[in-house]
Amino acid sequence: MDDCLAIQMPQERLKWHYRSRHESLIAFSNYQYYENSLYTFPSPDDLKPAVHLYQIDGFYDRGKSKQNRAEGEAVVNEIFRRLGDPRLNKSSIGVVTFSQAQQRLIEDMLDEQLRHRPELEHFFSANEIEPIFVKNLENVQGDERDVIMFSIGYGPDALGRVSLNFGPLNKMGGWRRLNVAVSRARKEMLVFSTLRADQIDLSRTNSQGVADLKAFLEYTQRGKQSLYSQTAVAADAEPESVFEEQIIKAMEARGHQVHAQVGCSGYRIDIAVVDPQHPGKYLLGIECDGATYHRAKTARDRDKLREAVLRQLGWEIHRVWSTDWWENPVREIERIEQAIQTAKTKSTRQETSRNKPVVEAPARIAQNVIKPVQAQQEIQSNAFEYRICQLPSVNKTQEEFYLDTNDHFIHNQIMQVVNFEGPVSHNLLCRRIIQAWDISKIGNRIDTRIRNLCLKFKLVKTKYDTSTYYWPDNCEPMKYTSFRVPGSDKSTRRSIEDIPPEEIQNGCLEVLRTQISLPEEDLIREVARLFGYQRKGPTVEMHIKHDINQLVKRGRAKRDADNNIVIAE
Repeated sequence: MDDCLAIQMPQERLKWHYRSRHESLIAFSNYQYYENSLYTFPSPDDLKPAVHLYQIDGFYDRGKSKQNRAEGEAVVNEIFRRLGDPRLNKSSIGVVTFSQAQQRLIEDMLDEQLRHRPELEHFFSANEIEPIFVKNLENVQGDERDVIMFSIGYGPDALGRVSLNFGPLNKMGGWRRLNVAVSRARKEMLVFSTLRADQIDLSRTNSQGVADLKAFLEYTQRGKQSLYSQTAVAADAEPESVFEEQIIKAMEARGHQVHAQVGCSGYRIDIAVVDPQHPGKYLLGIECDGATYHRAKTARDRDKLREAVLRQLGWEIHRVWSTDWWENPVREIERIEQAIQTAKTKSTRQETSRNKPVVEAPARIAQNVIKPVQAQQEIQSNAFEYRICQLPSVNKTQEEFYLDTNDHFIHNQIMQVVNFEGPVSHNLLCRRIIQAWDISKIGNRIDTRIRNLCLKFKLVKTKYDTSTYYWPDNCEPMKYTSFRVPGSDKSTRRSIEDIPPEEIQNGCLEVLRTQISLPEEDLIREVARLFGYQRKGPTVEMHIKHDINQLVKRGRAKRDADNNIVIAE
């Protein structure tokens, strides 16, 4: 990278950030390294930070082991606490240490604990799509997990003296290692540290990496306020237009607590309504066509991608157009109230679901269990959320389903599903139809009936082995470049047999555009996660591997000298 900069190669900064599902996870890097230029997205629970500091009462054994045992014990205890909690153990975990010595200490401690807890070994197994890892600053590049735990390791020795030798951080470019490390978390970052920011005396060193470590520790302690004190971004931003200000005043007059310009980067939620039942969360985000809207470079950025990312993060979004507001503000306020009530109802349902007791099997024997995960964080240009077509109930008997007089009626139902949900598998198409007819299962007679109607009305279809997929009229399979990922609703995650090979192949290419080059096993894992599979069972692996081979066979991808998969030029 430095060599490229030295010869003045053209530079292009990638500004959209999707990995972190809470803005506080990327806020430090955005300010410290990217001049606050990244487009990051606030979380609906933005009032509660996802970065937590655990101040450890311990010491750094500088003269002997170069380890911090108290920090290591705290990290290991937290890992096993989470693994023993059926709600928390769904999130993947990574541990990042600031030295190889601290890495070895934590690995040894984990091994010792696992001797007494063998039922938890599978969380560390390579068969997991995201096993627990323990790495140091110098080899964590490219890894990410839901939860990242840091063990700083360095700190006061047994006599209270602090050395400013922080290993890799003191080296040339050490700040880059810190930047990589602190941007690995998707959901939560836990920092275990004996060292305090005020114990780092910058008058004793000119290392940029050490200065950044001090700033990072200040951030973990004070949160965004430590950034606001150094940047022009205000903590309590004002509305950007008279239009937005009027909405805020109207909402406050109705008793709602609202915040303007929620976020800490170039992109912000115009207006956010605080959840009265959970003051640490936002109930509804209100998007207006004000200054933030018009700053977006393209209509797709304004109207599609931005809202899709926010919904993936858990926001309920309501849009108010200025023309509608000026025409009839009373009507628009009522619409906002309806959106708030809808969001409240949804929030209550989710809270009820979360509070249900979680029952786990006594032990997990099979490692190929598939679990749904949140939709892929890095939504790319060709990715869309999968939507399910819900047909209205049919006021006919089940016997009438087989009558020739209903051919056109059922054909219309088929086309509704295909045009809304296509490309769609024959299996899912049948399920949508029988649900509308209140038929409990797909028998041979129903399967044949729908298959014959698709033949009769000449639907566009592709067939691979025993699977058939139907396509909308305006969609050519050979030119299809998109793929669909599951949303927050588990029902939107399709079985691997229901995903057309064209989508899987497009997903493979999108991952390769991001990662440049991957071993086949890693590519399979990333694509599986893209389509909502936490673990790649043999069936999932077989399908994805087949589609990777098809891409290579058709010249759209290739294997390089190291046998990694890359996009063919």
